[in-house]
Amino acid sequence: MNILTKISSVHRHILHFLFLCLVIFFSISVYADEGCGSDEVHEQLMKENPEYKSKYLLYNQEISDLILKRQGSKSIDDQTIYTIPVVVHVLHIGESVGTGSNISDFQISEAIRGLNERYRNIIGNGEDIKFEFCLASRDPDGNLTNGINRVDGRSIPLYQSGGIGRGSDAECTGVAAIDKEVKSLSKWPVLDYYNIWVVQKICGGWAGYAYYPWGGEEDGTVILSNYMTYTNTTLAHELGHGFNLPHTFNGDDGNLTCPENTNCTTQGDYICDTPPHKQKDCGTSNPCTTSGEWNNSRYNYMSYCSPARANALFTPNQRERMRASLNIYPRANLLNTLSCVAPTGTAITIKEIINPKNTICSTNQLSPRIKVLNIGEEDVQSIKVSYSLNNETPKVFNWSGTLDVGEETIIQLPALEENQGENTLDISISMPNGIEDAQNFNTTQSVNFNLSPSSCFVTIWKTDNTGTSSNNQIWIPGY
Repeated sequence: MNILTKISSVHRHILHFLFLCLVIFFSISVYADEGCGSDEVHEQLMKENPEYKSKYLLYNQEISDLILKRQGSKSIDDQTIYTIPVVVHVLHIGESVGTGSNISDFQISEAIRGLNERYRNIIGNGEDIKFEFCLASRDPDGNLTNGINRVDGRSIPLYQSGGIGRGSDAECTGVAAIDKEVKSLSKWPVLDYYNIWVVQKICGGWAGYAYYPWGGEEDGTVILSNYMTYTNTTLAHELGHGFNLPHTFNGDDGNLTCPENTNCTTQGDYICDTPPHKQKDCGTSNPCTTSGEWNNSRYNYMSYCSPARANALFTPNQRERMRASLNIYPRANLLNTLSCVAPTGTAITIKEIINPKNTICSTNQLSPRIKVLNIGEEDVQSIKVSYSLNNETPKVFNWSGTLDVGEETIIQLPALEENQGENTLDISISMPNGIEDAQNFNTTQSVNFNLSPSSCFVTIWKTDNTGTSSNNQIWIPGY
């Protein structure tokens, strides 16, 4: 071997060593980059906010009850694809669009595309949650929008220098702007939109954090601007919290102990197919248990074990829990919103069947009333209403009046003769202004109600008026 060959060999060893160092550094960086502040936010709220605590506990119980009910019914697995409207608030510090924290529309739309691919399991390693997130096309006033709202956050003291932080966090007090104040700059109704706040800095060094579902004004996800990308998994992770998934290592007491898991539905992460582990246990074996499929936890979007890898996943039980959360208040309201339906053409929708509901006690109570909303771009002067009781031949009522864009009206229909006991009323609306509905969104609704004459009762009222009848009767319908 000549001297040149020896030098080349030394160079190869040096390069190989440097390469290994870079790999190790990159791996550590990936781990650190996935830091999530949701646990800290949740713990503070549980201590400081009685309303949050009561709603969180109730919500968890309702989810458990719903999951048990579904498992007990042995029904066919629900394959419905749910569309969930989101609004992205970009809280920048004065940069031009596309620079710094004021990220471009393209970067945001790509981040939502990546989010959808993860929840639809495009890479094919886990479960298809069948959630599709859409940038809102209608703002709270009914106007067209691209679902992106840009606001200069410099009006909030400390935001430019310290970013966003929890007001009661000692580390962030006097350093960062308070979460609630920053979000007050731009927030849309949480029952109609899932709010995502893109910020320039999060106190505590987190990449993001999210609130568990509770319906408060600050409900939603906060994420750093440079993590709001197609390739980054932080958004998928935080929205997992937003639909009530804890970390897979939940209960590890800050990486100190293995989470309790005697009952996998009430301990740990409440998920039975994600083995309990400590957050930094990400190797080829799980020191906490040999039971279960270890890869379900260490390659999970809700773990800290490099979920950016190509084999990241959600599990069947996580799918079950998230879909259950979307069927309970407040997340259930996201399924009954027009936020992803752009106003176009001549269009109407049934907003609510006002009467009948639940139990009625007399036939003279069945005068159907519905609330109709104009969701199009044209005023409406006429509507065709078809309604049928217990699958009988539909009756038709032609309404006329003035229904302005974005306005609603109550339509009273002629009375029907119902049967004693259970009844079903089907109502559909069509032909606004005598033409086909441009959107055909929620134009048909049904309601089940019970006719029970025993629900009525008679009370005897004795008057104090001297010289008049001592007994007067008042008939009161019971509900």
